[in-house]
Amino acid sequence: MPPALERAARALCRHEGQPEDRLVEGAPLWQSYVDKAREVLKAIRDPDEVMAEAGSEIIRAAVDGQNADARQRDAATLWRYMIDVALGG
Repeated sequence: MPPALERAARALCRHEGQPEDRLVEGAPLWQSYVDKAREVLKAIRDPDEVMAEAGSEIIRAAVDGQNADARQRDAATLWRYMIDVALGG
């Protein structure tokens, strides 16, 4: 599976009705959407409370003994880490 940043860039390209693999100046058109896709990932880097709570339920199953606040913090940290990796950092 291609990296998340590439998948996001391709999706934005398709959303605008563009052929993602058409070559423009020797590069596939989807590559011109990478900066936009990066901005979207940055915008969703921090999970909202509902997302953090949902993630904490998964962590709860894996880590017994933590309270709900600690699980939410761990879930939010995990989400940010995953977005950072998608951003290439």
